[in-house]
Amino acid sequence: MPIKNSKNKSAEQKLTKNEREKITNQHKVTTENIRVRQATEVRSKFQEVIDNVHYTKEALIISKHKKPWVKIIPISEDGQY
Repeated sequence: MPIKNSKNKSAEQKLTKNEREKITNQHKVTTENIRVRQATEVRSKFQEVIDNVHYTKEALIISKHKKPWVKIIPISEDGQY
């Protein structure tokens, strides 16, 4: 759900087209060189999974019903993602 501001417009509408494209390109879901795990497996080992993403600095795609569902990406030491 988008974050709403006081004028009842989503925060996404305030981004320029270039800013939206930059964010989209940074987070595109590609399975090339990215591990994929089933949601049921991740659910039972969540802390282990997020620790692994953090320490290896490798993204992870979680699939649901055999389809890519979400992507977990590490945050760098300086807080950039």
